[in-house]
Amino acid sequence: MLVLFDLQDSLERIDVGTPLRNGFLVANEKSAPILTVTEHDDVKFILVSDRNTITKGAMLQLFHLPSIQSGDRLVITGRISKKAPHDGWGISLFSIIDPTIHPVNIESNVLQLSQQVAPQGIYTLVHQFDTTENYELLSIETTQWQNYIPTMDFSIDSILVTRITDSMKFIKDKRSTVYSLETDEEIRSLIAGADIDTNLTYLQRSGTSLVQIVKSDDKTTIHIKLRSKDYDGIDIRLEEMGLIRGNNYNVKVFGYVDGRADKDSQITLQGLPGFHWRGTQPLFSNTPFVLSYTLMKSHVGRWTDLRIATNAAGATAPLVINALEVTVEDDDNG
Repeated sequence: MLVLFDLQDSLERIDVGTPLRNGFLVANEKSAPILTVTEHDDVKFILVSDRNTITKGAMLQLFHLPSIQSGDRLVITGRISKKAPHDGWGISLFSIIDPTIHPVNIESNVLQLSQQVAPQGIYTLVHQFDTTENYELLSIETTQWQNYIPTMDFSIDSILVTRITDSMKFIKDKRSTVYSLETDEEIRSLIAGADIDTNLTYLQRSGTSLVQIVKSDDKTTIHIKLRSKDYDGIDIRLEEMGLIRGNNYNVKVFGYVDGRADKDSQITLQGLPGFHWRGTQPLFSNTPFVLSYTLMKSHVGRWTDLRIATNAAGATAPLVINALEVTVEDDDNG
């Protein structure tokens, strides 16, 4: 799977508090709403505010993204800002062929809100591109439910555009790859069903879950089973990878939930020591996930590990890691 666009990569270069007025994401109406880069617990996201009608939202301008092909997949996730008085209303993705004409709804997802459990509802929009459709703009808006008109603020936490390659493998520059699960000879040498212990060079089990190697058609995956705590997962041992101070490193993890994930489950990369959450994404039952985070220069040497873990709601979700890669984003040392 090739990542064509990752919102978090772009937000690393934009200061908190910056309004978005041009580029890949803008307001879909001139007067309002306001799109602002915001941060919470060291994680950046986009807040869409000042909405007084349901049509006011965010516009994704596809011509600012890498060239899109038919079959490429778009996943957008985010949250609403406050508890809604009704369940059943949604957030939708509209294609806009002519900005002067009301857009046509091409994809929507109903927010699953709970008055008792979660004051902030998580949404996920998934769309597969068809380049025979003549549109370059996608509008993210809320949809009316009976007599309830949802005009509250909402966030855009992640935008990911991916492409499945013919070989189902990463396309990578070997000179810049620091670590890849695909080529980890230590992992590949383990027999199928082997439990990842705490003494491997680059990966180690965290918590008390069962972490097993599964092999199929010369492909090695890692299955994390019998989870009971949020920290039951895998530690990526950055300290052992010889990361160089002065470089930025990109970490990407591809996987899926191999069973049930409870409501409001999330998966994250935790910087250790300190338990800093990075690249957090929602988890859904029997659904793929992608974690992506750029380890900035200031973190190299300070963090010894990145832990693949979940929040408390996702503590029992069984996880499978299909691919994991650490690459150099830039190299000041030439």
